[in-house]
Amino acid sequence: MNTQPNGGVIRLKLPWPPSINSYWLHTKTGQTFITPKGRKFRQVVMAACLVGNIQPMTGRLDILIHYHPPDRRIRDIDNLQKALMDAMKHGGCMADDSQVKHMDVTMHDFAEANAGRVFVTLRRIAGSLVQEEIDWTPAVGEPVYPERK
Repeated sequence: MNTQPNGGVIRLKLPWPPSINSYWLHTKTGQTFITPKGRKFRQVVMAACLVGNIQPMTGRLDILIHYHPPDRRIRDIDNLQKALMDAMKHGGCMADDSQVKHMDVTMHDFAEANAGRVFVTLRRIAGSLVQEEIDWTPAVGEPVYPERK
């Protein structure tokens, strides 16, 4: 049972996370370490969870993420999730990031107002996630594979 102070929903305002490329360091011997930048981000998330008296959520989870970039550089949206989810797990928002079964992610255009901020909403999923069988048969005249020229 979740005992979140805000009724079972976690809302966090966090700083910009390190990308996956700068979160972990891989050595020549195959060992993996979290970089100092990654450890600092993890500590900030842990502090936010502690201040918010957040308890780990249980069950299947849905996460809504709004990234507000710190500048106008072009970024890949998929390079940010893993560091954020890892930090939230270690911060106590969830037992494991494998609990997240639905993710809605938005990368906003640069704006001074929220520059370098990430807004996260984490909530428990109620009900079934079973999808009806989908017919993947191509439409008449639609090639199964694109033709090469």
